[in-house]
Amino acid sequence: MPHLAWGDRDRLQQVLWNLVENANKYSGAGTPIRVTVAADESRQVVTVSVTDEGQGIPEEKL
Repeated sequence: MPHLAWGDRDRLQQVLWNLVENANKYSGAGTPIRVTVAADESRQVVTVSVTDEGQGIPEEKL
């Protein structure tokens, strides 16, 4: 079943693209980048995650 997200299409696309680009930029060559989408029907929430095996964000920058 398809899920809809309400928001500015261009901004949502920009955020997702930035996350994927950063994952690619800061990961080693040949390491996986995972994009996952999960829906929580009870809360009417869709979560999009971008995961990589890069160096991460220094704690002082979080």
